[in-house]
This record gives sequence, structure tokens and C-alpha cells, in this order.
Amino acid sequence: MIAESRVRLNYPKHLLHEPLLYRLIHDFNLITNILQANVGPESGWLIVAIRGESEAIAQGLEWLASQGVKVDPLSGTSEET
Repeated sequence: MIAESRVRLNYPKHLLHEPLLYRLIHDFNLITNILQANVGPESGWLIVAIRGESEAIAQGLEWLASQGVKVDPLSGTSEET
């Protein structure tokens, strides 16, 4: 089932130069849309809409968290049939 979730991703300094969104798209077959961002030399955050299979979104967000990104859901997941 196709779903969309909006999250805030908080990046620590050591992850700012890692291609984490690329990996999220490539490895989990997700579509991302950056809605807002603020990146500085010490940290950064993104507000992202993520679209794809419900399970893939959950796995992708779990993977991001395991990498050290703080993942904060902004709204409930919406699903389409």
C-alpha cells in the first residue's frame, strides 16, 4: 500500500556530508520531497515528505535512526489503496 509520511530529520555534525537521503531513495525505493531545511556547520534539519510502500517507509526511517539521525514524525501516515 502506498503511503506518505512527513518527518523532521535532525542531523548531527558528523552526518552532514553523508548521502543519507540518496540511500533512503535508492535502498528503500522511496520518493522524498524536502519541504524545509536548515543546515549549518554544526548540525542541520530537514522537513521531508516521504512517499512509498508503508513498510518501506518504516524500514527507511528505522535505518535513518540507526545511522544517528533523530527522526520526529510530524503527522500521521496517510495511505492510498
